[in-house]
Amino acid sequence: MTTRTMFSSPRPIVLHYHLFKNAGSSLDAILRQAFPNRWVTQEFDGTVPDDGHRRLLAAWMEDHPDAVCFSTHTGRLPPPVADGIRVLPIVLLRHPVDRIASAYAYERTQEAGTFGAVLARNTTLAGYIETRLALLGDPQCRNFHVDFLSRGLPSDAGSPLDRARQMLQQLPFVGIVEDFPGTLDRLGRWLTAEGLGDVHLSSVQVNTSRDHRVSLTARIEQVRETIGHTLFDELIAANEADLAIHREACDRIGVSLA
Repeated sequence: MTTRTMFSSPRPIVLHYHLFKNAGSSLDAILRQAFPNRWVTQEFDGTVPDDGHRRLLAAWMEDHPDAVCFSTHTGRLPPPVADGIRVLPIVLLRHPVDRIASAYAYERTQEAGTFGAVLARNTTLAGYIETRLALLGDPQCRNFHVDFLSRGLPSDAGSPLDRARQMLQQLPFVGIVEDFPGTLDRLGRWLTAEGLGDVHLSSVQVNTSRDHRVSLTARIEQVRETIGHTLFDELIAANEADLAIHREACDRIGVSLA
C-alpha cells in the first residue's frame, strides 16, 4: 500500500531541517528506523531564490509519493506549500556555544576540503572561533540559529532576532538537543496525533563529537577554559540573539537545563 492511499488528503509529510551539529544525523537515523523505506534526503542549490527554492522542495515531495520523511541540510523556511500535502516541519535547536565546540571537534576529523574542515584541522578551537567571527556574513560562530530562522520572513518584518522569534512561534514543533530524549517523546506523540500512525522513536546517536554524559554547564565551562575568558566573552556577545532564542525555545517547551 502506498503512502498516497494510506493517508487521507492532505498527505502529512515530515520535513526535517537538518541543521549542522544539531543532532540531525541521530534524528535522521531514528526517523529511518521508524519509517523504513519511506525516508529520503536531498540537497539543493543555495543560489536559487527563496520562492524557487520552496517550489523545488514541493516538487521533491510530489516526486516521492511513497515517502513520509524528508530531510535536507539546505532547506529554507517557511515550509513549502503544495496541493494535497501538509508539511510537518521539524527544527532542533542547541546551545550555541556547545554547538560551536561540537562543530569544531567534528570538522577536525573530516578529510574534506571545505573551509571549515581545513580550518579546524589546522588550528585550535580558539583559532577556529576567532577566524570565523572575523568573517563577515559567516553565521557558523555568530547567531547561527537566528540566521536560519530569520531568513524565513522578509527583512522588513523586523530585526533578525524579531524575525527569528516570529518564526519560532510559527513552527509547530521545535526540539532541544540538550533534551534529546524528551524531544523524541514529544515528537513521537506529535507525529502520532498528526496521523502518521502509532509512532515510537527509539534513541540513536550518530556523529556525536561531545560527551553528553558531562552536563551542559560543565561543557560550556570547558570551552571557556579552553579558549580563554576574553575570547569566551566575545563569543557570548556575538551570540546574544542565539542565546535568547535558545532560552525562549526551552521556556516554550518547559525544558530546564540548569
